[in-house]
Amino acid sequence: MENIKSSTIDYLNSNKIKYELDTFENAYMIDIWHNNIFVCVQICHEYFGFSVSRAGDDGLGLDSMPDKLFNNIEDFIHELDIVLRPSSF
Repeated sequence: MENIKSSTIDYLNSNKIKYELDTFENAYMIDIWHNNIFVCVQICHEYFGFSVSRAGDDGLGLDSMPDKLFNNIEDFIHELDIVLRPSSF
């Protein structure tokens, strides 16, 4: 869990992407605002993944379970990069 959080924060910092980290007893939540989108990264022992809301969506539509779940950090960072890359808008 800690390595996923660290890798995500390293990626965000290296790309100068604004985020806010919330730490809970058994989980982390990283809120990301970038290019008119909001990404909520959720990391816990059972799963990790993210949900995306774009500007103009009716409400955030986020819940306690991420929309996309991942099994490994490489796929997770790759998909996060695709979502946050300006060309994806």
